[in-house]
Amino acid sequence: MLWDHRRTPELRTYGGVGSGIFRSDDDGKSWRRLGSGLPEQGPDVGRIGLAVAGEKAYAIVNRTGGSFEGFYASTDGGDHWRRTPADQRLTDSQSSFGWWFGKVWTDPKDADHVHVAGVPLMTTKDGGATWSADDTSIHVDQHAMVWDPRRPGRVYLGNDGGVYRSDANGDGGWTKARHEPYTQLYSAALTPQDTGRISGGSQDNGSLRSWGGPRFNEYLGGDGEENLINPTDVDNVFACYQYGNCFRSTDGGDTLTYFADRTTYKRRNWFTPVVFDPKDPSVLYYGSEVVNRSTDGGVTWRPISPDLSGGPGPDPLYTNYGTITSIMRPRVTAARSTRAPTTAGCGSPRTSARTGRSWWRAAPG
Repeated sequence: MLWDHRRTPELRTYGGVGSGIFRSDDDGKSWRRLGSGLPEQGPDVGRIGLAVAGEKAYAIVNRTGGSFEGFYASTDGGDHWRRTPADQRLTDSQSSFGWWFGKVWTDPKDADHVHVAGVPLMTTKDGGATWSADDTSIHVDQHAMVWDPRRPGRVYLGNDGGVYRSDANGDGGWTKARHEPYTQLYSAALTPQDTGRISGGSQDNGSLRSWGGPRFNEYLGGDGEENLINPTDVDNVFACYQYGNCFRSTDGGDTLTYFADRTTYKRRNWFTPVVFDPKDPSVLYYGSEVVNRSTDGGVTWRPISPDLSGGPGPDPLYTNYGTITSIMRPRVTAARSTRAPTTAGCGSPRTSARTGRSWWRAAPG
């Protein structure tokens, strides 16, 4: 199985003519593309998930744009394939980002019992004729599964929430592993007023804090991104989820007020930068394609720069290219921009003196 995809600083393509299922009958010396019921080779074939159990084989195919294309089954080792009956739950399980999944797992003792990765865990017990979805007993976004060869019926599952164990062949009965340092933090916030007060934005596990409940408890959902704690007021905190959806709080995060809609923006980065002015924490900066500035703790905002990003990228699907990825405010204000939707960009630093009256390119790029 091959997935034709590429990503550049201003464009990502998650499918192409190279995507497909291939089989070798001579120990890998030569390969041929399989068809006979599979989608035709073309630019709209995206990520494919494949599982083989004896002569039976299963494949989930997603389109280049990320949506579900179909689930296919073969009973002769891949010589011929049939598209299984449509099921809305299976279609919806891939959302608009099927390229995030692309996994199929078969029960080693029952080839008709199949699990498929999606936002929920999808399961069929009749080779794809009917489906059930588990989106309540486990965290979303499934990525890995393995049967324990020493314990019949025991299955381990990995997803964006951690690791789970089932003793029912993956058909429910999940127990979450509690002691694992797997949480991925995008950001961390500290305060000199209370060194035990820590918050951070975590990948698909929200914004977490060390106070106000069990350590660490979630106080804002989504993909946790920027987190800030006012260095002069421990109860004044800020938290964001993906693409610049940011909130402020004056009670340690117990209640949150959305403020991103008061900023000026056309495009916002997955990790939108928000920073305090180091001389005055009532002054904050927020980056979209322009730099926004607040002088009242994030209540009101106004733009202080032109578009520093160089304009939007050419990607027709992912329009968040062309954004500011980081802002630094020492004695002057500097912003780094990029066409890429991640903080690991390749844009050019821009610098402004005072409060953004003028901007100039500080380095080529």
